[in-house]
Amino acid sequence: MEDKERAGKEVRGPLSEVPADFLVEWTRQNPKIAPIILARIINLFENDEKNVRWNPIISFLLEEFGDQDDLLSEISSNMFSFGWVGSAIPHYETRMVALRLLEKHKHQKVRQWAANLIIVIEKEIQKEKTREEEGY
Repeated sequence: MEDKERAGKEVRGPLSEVPADFLVEWTRQNPKIAPIILARIINLFENDEKNVRWNPIISFLLEEFGDQDDLLSEISSNMFSFGWVGSAIPHYETRMVALRLLEKHKHQKVRQWAANLIIVIEKEIQKEKTREEEGY
């Protein structure tokens, strides 16, 4: 797949092969550590050419454990851990679309976290645009 075709798309990881029911049950049996581990290593998004959405496991974690700072911190770390070729802007835009889906989340803490990250990503996009204009 060419770089332009891959821009903004997530590559499926090995946990995508593990049944969601198993992961949900595991987090419920191990609520102190399992959500943190999953947030650290699972693909955050599912997307195709037209739609970006949260991985259903991440949606579950935000619903069940979204009031926990550790979980939100791990999701943030995961969100900003990516490599790319070419412009980083499509990757940031994908993240911003997903974060906007959380603007009406049931947990106020999740809404505030998403709003804060949107501001960070907007700044990163602006930095990238400046870098691209300067030829870097």
